Order: sequence, then structure tokens, then C-alpha cells
Amino acid sequence: MILFVDDMEVRRETFRAVHPTAIFAENVAEAEEILLTQDWEEVWLDHDLGPPFMDSADPESGGALAKWIAVNQPSINIIFIHSANPVGAQDMFQTLTAAGYMAVLRPFNPKDLT
Repeated sequence: MILFVDDMEVRRETFRAVHPTAIFAENVAEAEEILLTQDWEEVWLDHDLGPPFMDSADPESGGALAKWIAVNQPSINIIFIHSANPVGAQDMFQTLTAAGYMAVLRPFNPKDLT
């Protein structure tokens, strides 16, 4: 199963066109609840889940979600960080790889969704 976490509707719809069975979350609280429901093949994470250029310490950012994942250890085979925020994405990458997850930096590009 695939989880795609992003607050931008256009990105969710673009991803849905390629992965129609994916599950979607728009914010940290939704993602945390969903992540605990099953094992995940792929999780796609955005950093700026709200106002742009959020600090990773903001509780509504993908950085905060990455820290939650690191602590709670849901079952995820691979995490794609699709954020266009290079500082936030790098912070998420470091948090997740330090926690033992396979993480890949992959800025959102409709051509790379398969």
C-alpha cells in the first residue's frame, strides 16, 4: 500500500492519476493516524504541509512527521521525500535514515511517480 502526504490538491490529484489505490493525507495528524493502520510499501512525504518555508520544528511540518515516524517506527519499506524545500527535505532525510528507514530525496515531478 502507498501513502501520499501533501496538502496541495493538484499534487494529490496528479499522484492519484498514477496510483489510484493510494491513500492520501493532507496534514500531520491524518498521516500519523493512517500510518498506524497497516504496513506500507511506500510513503511519500512533503515538508511544507501548510504555509511555505516552515521550520522542521513546526508541529504541522513534514519535519515533525518525520520525527514522529522515527520515534513510533511504523512499518514502511521506503520513504520518498518529494518536497521542493531543500532544507526541510534534507532534515527529514537525516531524521529518517538515522532511524533506520530507507529514504530517498525525490522532489515532486509527475514524470517520476512510477
